[in-house]
Amino acid sequence: SDLTDIVKNSCNVGVIQTGTRLDEKVFEKSIRRFGFGTLTEINLPGEVNGLVRSTKDWSKISLASLSIGQEISVTPIQLIMAISAIANRGTLMKPMIVKEIIDSTQNKIKIFKPRPVRQVVSVDTALTMSKILEQVVNDGTGKRAKLAGYQAAGKTGTAQKFDFSIGKYSEDKYSSFFMGYVPAENPKISILVLLDEPKGSYYGGTVAAPVFQEIASKVLPYLSVPTNE
Repeated sequence: SDLTDIVKNSCNVGVIQTGTRLDEKVFEKSIRRFGFGTLTEINLPGEVNGLVRSTKDWSKISLASLSIGQEISVTPIQLIMAISAIANRGTLMKPMIVKEIIDSTQNKIKIFKPRPVRQVVSVDTALTMSKILEQVVNDGTGKRAKLAGYQAAGKTGTAQKFDFSIGKYSEDKYSSFFMGYVPAENPKISILVLLDEPKGSYYGGTVAAPVFQEIASKVLPYLSVPTNE
């Protein structure tokens, strides 16, 4: 099975087999380059770093666990920044809350310009990954995020929650999400839908992807983004 099939079907075994072929230090460095483990410095109170441990604290199975998103904690803003870096051809951007400040007569007092943080992967790598994320929506676990008239790209996620009372991952509590951007070729918006402990079905592709679809289908026309038809 190639990487496209592994990602579009959210195949943990394939991801582990791929991840464990990497050098530990390179893996950790790559995680951190995408912004995980550090504050984004978004101007909102209460932001936390998340948790990314250094390789000296890893066990023999850490590389496998990290490949599927365990042994790490991340924030929603870090997640959307990371996938937006793929949308931005490999450039990680600093998140902003305010675009501009205007007075009562519509004079622009201050404009906040987009600020790149760093190039996290090459343009070629980002474009390749973006094509894979399109397949997640077209023919994979994210099918319910598919939009009429627009090509979306994205990824589903179904994370077991860590239960501190028993010191291990819960068997019945999940955080389920879908994150993506659209139009894939020339992205205008990126969206993260996160559901904490959904009842009944808990897969991200089942519960979160349809919400992405509903939000995007209203936002795109509102922003006058032309369809691809």
